[in-house]
Amino acid sequence: MNDNSSANSSCLSFPVSTLSSVQIPPISNSVQTPESQQGDTEINWPELALSLAAENLPALNRMDQLDLDKLLSPGSSAQQTMRFPHTLGLEANEPYLTQVQDYSTRIIKPLPFLVDGIRSPSERKMFYHYHEVLAKVLLLETTINPFVSELIPKALSDNRGSHLLAAILSLSASHYQHLMSMSGAQIREMDQRSIESLKWGSHRKAVQQHAHMLDRVDSDSSDLRELFILTMILHQFSLCEGGDSPRWQKLLDIARGLVRQLYCDGQYDTREREKLDYFVLDWFYFHDVCSSLTSHGQRPCIDMYSQSLHSSGLTSPAVSLASEYAALRPSGPGIFLIGPRDGLLPIITRIINLRRSSAADRRPISNAEMYTYALRIEEDLRNWNFDYDRPEIAAVAEAYRLSAFLLLWFTIHPHGPLEHEKVKDIVRDGLGLLASVSPEDSAQTCSLLPIFVFAVSTESVEDHDLVRQLIRSYGSWACLGNIMEVETFLQQWWLAAEKINKDKRSWWDWELYLKENGISIALV
Repeated sequence: MNDNSSANSSCLSFPVSTLSSVQIPPISNSVQTPESQQGDTEINWPELALSLAAENLPALNRMDQLDLDKLLSPGSSAQQTMRFPHTLGLEANEPYLTQVQDYSTRIIKPLPFLVDGIRSPSERKMFYHYHEVLAKVLLLETTINPFVSELIPKALSDNRGSHLLAAILSLSASHYQHLMSMSGAQIREMDQRSIESLKWGSHRKAVQQHAHMLDRVDSDSSDLRELFILTMILHQFSLCEGGDSPRWQKLLDIARGLVRQLYCDGQYDTREREKLDYFVLDWFYFHDVCSSLTSHGQRPCIDMYSQSLHSSGLTSPAVSLASEYAALRPSGPGIFLIGPRDGLLPIITRIINLRRSSAADRRPISNAEMYTYALRIEEDLRNWNFDYDRPEIAAVAEAYRLSAFLLLWFTIHPHGPLEHEKVKDIVRDGLGLLASVSPEDSAQTCSLLPIFVFAVSTESVEDHDLVRQLIRSYGSWACLGNIMEVETFLQQWWLAAEKINKDKRSWWDWELYLKENGISIALV
């Protein structure tokens, strides 16, 4: 079923006004951080050096037990020997301490930061957290992570206010806070204030630049690509923050409009594409399709089957883009997300579009056209295969294929019972595949959509327990705010589903429940 009948050559159309709902908490002028405290008073360099060391060395927990006021008081042994955290266990007569006596008088100032644009210790910590921690939970484990190899150089080469770097730092700070909270780690109050201030200050800067770029958007492809990148980082920030907020949906809608502008026929030029462009488009593609499933009435933007792009009710042809994706089939090590390059997302997109068309047109289930189209999808799903480089990734990909079959099954049989043997077998096999993945494996980063589909396809208490276990495992590993919101919704839905008359219940009732209760969840 081809939706090109609504093709429109006008590519860019998205409501800029939606940005106004992206609320940014005010930054109190009374919040003072080590970075913001300036003045003419004399700096106590020994205390500053000790603070910097405590921030960055593993012995921080030992520092928290010290009485720093007493330790640094005039005449104390610390003033004379400057016992840094890594020397606190040494005896006074050890050679090291003899060598550093009175060293505090020779400290001029701390070393500058190696990366231009990183000015404070908190920024350095969040920059490090981004490329050493956060980047690794957003993608499958690969030899080269494009969040580091492509996005960081772009952010550091930005000459218009470093808004990409600001967006990255705010995203990293958000993730760092979630990680510390979920791990139960204790953070000094001064560090908490510093990171909170950095998060919202950097986010404010990025959002202001985003609004400015939207107001001045034109056909310049380089400006549009940079705006697209910034939009996706802000979208990921909203997901990381969680809070059941529709902000991520609004930002994803803006990204859809930008994709239709950048990649529709007549605008798309493969000669201008860089590695970063390929990565960001695949990143968007994954989020677009997975999020469309739980966004009532939303069609995915990229439809490779019909070779078209959709946004804001408009459709544009994208033959060149679809042809390029069909020609590029990377090997297993070149895959950093399940779906975009292995052929799975185009099949899932067709199923979602079939569901949207049948729901909108209220076609009877016996409709011959619908069955014919569904049988084509089933054949493609049956013949799908891809060689991944690790069995864990292959297991999650197979779970996607099984969940896609359930989506197709309940599109054709929306009132079919969950007790059907085909449904029970697929749920059991799919959950078993996901349970085989280690709780420390990066393959989890693509597991939320199949977990959700299996979760709403079973009434088994044992299956529900396994779903909770899988979500909590993924959530504690990734520490993204949107993950645990999926479990919260499923708990609510399982209770609500028990009260629905089975004779009248549709598998898709969870979709209506989301809409009626104003809930937005992202399966990424």
